[in-house]
Amino acid sequence: RGLAGILHTPPAIAWDAGVIDRLEKDGVQHIETHIKDTQATYTTTIESMRQHGRFANRFGLQLILSLKYWAMNGQATEQEIAPQPEQLSLFGGA
Repeated sequence: RGLAGILHTPPAIAWDAGVIDRLEKDGVQHIETHIKDTQATYTTTIESMRQHGRFANRFGLQLILSLKYWAMNGQATEQEIAPQPEQLSLFGGA
């Protein structure tokens, strides 16, 4: 409780940076945030938090990760379902 919060602008979830540090030190790989109002559960990895998150000082140092990097209720993240660019051939061959 009180460790994570959902932000509306930008749409993101913020975790206390110290908590993320401790979880990572303890070997935790996945984190989950349950939002009581909507009954939604968001899941991501510590690696994704580190790679795509940004720090902000909002009532203490927090690590903020855009909702597009969180899986909601077991569904794929926006990043996972986004179409990947096609690699074109330099000489038109296979």
